Amino acid sequence: MCVCHLSMLPPASSMAHGTLNLRLTSCSCSSLPASSSSGQTTPTTTLSSAVQRGAGGLLLQSCMPFLGVHIYMAICTLPQWHMYWSHEYQQPFVASVFPRWRFEQLLRYFHVAPPPPAAADADPLSRVRPLIQSLQHSFARHYLPGRDIALDEAIAAFKGRSPIKQYIPSKPHKWGYKMYCLASDDYVLHFEVYEGKEDHPSAHGATYDTVMRMVAGFEHKQHVLYIDSYFTSPDLLAALKQRGILCCGSVRRNRRGMPPITKEQVRRLGKGEWIKRQQGDTSLAVWKDQKDVWILYNHTSPLNAATLDRWDDSGHKVSIGCPQAVHDYFFKARSVDVSNQLHYSYPIGRKSKKAWSRLAWWLIDISIVNAFKLWSIGKDHPKQLEFREQLMHALVKLFGSNREAVQVSRGADASVALVRDHFPQRAEHDRRCVECSQRGTGPHRSSFICARCNVHLCIDPCFHLHHK
Repeated sequence: MCVCHLSMLPPASSMAHGTLNLRLTSCSCSSLPASSSSGQTTPTTTLSSAVQRGAGGLLLQSCMPFLGVHIYMAICTLPQWHMYWSHEYQQPFVASVFPRWRFEQLLRYFHVAPPPPAAADADPLSRVRPLIQSLQHSFARHYLPGRDIALDEAIAAFKGRSPIKQYIPSKPHKWGYKMYCLASDDYVLHFEVYEGKEDHPSAHGATYDTVMRMVAGFEHKQHVLYIDSYFTSPDLLAALKQRGILCCGSVRRNRRGMPPITKEQVRRLGKGEWIKRQQGDTSLAVWKDQKDVWILYNHTSPLNAATLDRWDDSGHKVSIGCPQAVHDYFFKARSVDVSNQLHYSYPIGRKSKKAWSRLAWWLIDISIVNAFKLWSIGKDHPKQLEFREQLMHALVKLFGSNREAVQVSRGADASVALVRDHFPQRAEHDRRCVECSQRGTGPHRSSFICARCNVHLCIDPCFHLHHK
């Protein structure tokens, strides 16, 4: 069984030219049906056996255009995938790359990891874990983050059945796989898939452990970490500072060890006013906006102030004062959210009953978003749509236009192409008819093959059914 790893490997000059190489370490669609010795169709074949049959080049060439077609489908969306080949809604770009039957096979047998053994069925990520590990290793190696990094949760939208599916009411897509993402300048540096409650967390708690795992490798590099109230606590800020990472984050007022601020003091605040307290190196600021904003930080002096543009009751934009930490949090804690917005602008993938499929497409699409951020370096007003169009055409160009697919997709011209290119001719040896084997009508042997398809077929009715 073959595994597909999509990793970003820019050459030395890619940062200057804004280009990106996508490496295919092995074929994700390599398990297309192949005739076995018994004449039956097997859903899984090794790459070596495919090469022995002379199909290795075709299988490897199909994977990248398969991804390119999905990028196109995310830009030009239709409710059902077969509509891209229909007479009413036909999309020439898609039809020129694959005939419908070929795309259906690729979609059916698409995978990113070998099927797990029976003993590994309890692992809900066994089907995508190699891809997760490959991207975790790849992302941080190809981007040098700035001073500010942000940690937040993200959701890979999914409403099917999965033991690790989560519900987060504050997210636009509330159901799905929960991710912990570390990002800088809208580029995802590292991520973890939430797999359920930890069995043996440390004395500081599972949330504390998650933050420490996510920032591993970024210690003592003068970074400032921005986090939300789910993670923030005074103990966490102290531990991060020992590792050379300053922090700023919204915080819940009932966290243990907080500098004292009473409810009465907060209630007296007017809009645009704030109070602050300091405890050692850690400062707490409570700023009054539409709601109370609690910020715990140690990256800047509590004396520093700034302004934010807000809307007044009459609908006019006004500038109001705020602590510098509030200003920083508003503008620098959003990298993960922006990355997810870019993802959901053109999400690739199709609906599937397979629980792992939605997660696999999310991982591939986040790779594309990261590639877009690399491509954007040095460009004025880069457009994600423009990048996806260029990537789509580059991936399809690796395979080239399929003349047969164009002809078959043109409806009335298909009969002309069929007569010219597909006709029966006598073979040297008798073999089992592939159409009879696939339909299960019996192991019938035939001495005729299709000149174009190079497969054995009965003259009647299998030749007609195979090319229908």
